[in-house]
Amino acid sequence: MAKLKCPDFEKQLELMPCTGGELCDDQPCSRAQHLEAIETWLASAEQRQAADHIERVGWVPSYDAMFYAALSVQAPLSPAARTRLARRSYDIKIAPEVKLLCDERLPAGTPCDCRLERNRNAFCRLPLGGGFSRLEDLRCEVKVDDKARLVGWARKVCSGAGGTCSSESDCCPDLACEASVCAVPRPADAGP
Repeated sequence: MAKLKCPDFEKQLELMPCTGGELCDDQPCSRAQHLEAIETWLASAEQRQAADHIERVGWVPSYDAMFYAALSVQAPLSPAARTRLARRSYDIKIAPEVKLLCDERLPAGTPCDCRLERNRNAFCRLPLGGGFSRLEDLRCEVKVDDKARLVGWARKVCSGAGGTCSSESDCCPDLACEASVCAVPRPADAGP
């Protein structure tokens, strides 16, 4: 495998922080682990080709695995990049009293279940440094505790009057989604 240096390569990580980076024992795989997996695949592919096998080679490294292997050749991943990637293995904290999904019509800030288990790749897009941050395309914000390796404390995010929406659930209670904007509902016609 070529081991060429490219000074701008890690900048790509900023553009695609969560699209891959295989995990090994709940941590981003090391350079050696990436290279070993890809070298194993290459050897298998060469053996099959030499034996004139037309059948598909078993495991094919994903684009992401290849990307991170190439990235690891450049230099060790920065601490920030390693932290972001490791977030996908963090424990999820949901208070036992939380019974409502964040997709329901709830006031802003209401604790809710944001189905975090389904959205682990979004964790690494959250800013470093703590505090609450909104998860992309979801109706909630969560807090990340990198020291304790926890993500959770989800609470409802909704748009107020004038905010954008794609459905009623995007708007705070007492507002309606009209033409992709949260607004006070129009009174129903009183009729004749």
